[in-house]
Amino acid sequence: MNLFYDLRLGYLVTTPGLDSALTELEFKAGDGEEVVLQFGRSPDNSGPTSISTSPTWAAESLSGTATVTVGVKADGDYSDGDL
Repeated sequence: MNLFYDLRLGYLVTTPGLDSALTELEFKAGDGEEVVLQFGRSPDNSGPTSISTSPTWAAESLSGTATVTVGVKADGDYSDGDL
C-alpha cells in the first residue's frame, strides 16, 4: 500500500498533487500489509485548498531529525486512551 503525505497541506492525500484528504485506512487483525509512505509537496496555485488541474508532485526527503508517529485504534473507538 502506497500512502502520500503532502508537506504543503499537512495531511495524507488520496492522489499525489491533489488536495483530497485521505480520511480512513482499513486493516483487519492479522493483516500483513506493507505500507510505503512518500513525502512530497504539491504546488500552491491559489491557496492551501486549491486543486491542481494537472497534478504535479515533488517528492521530498525529510530531515534526519524528523519523527513519524503512527497510531491504530479499533473501528468505532474514539476514546482518548492509548493507541
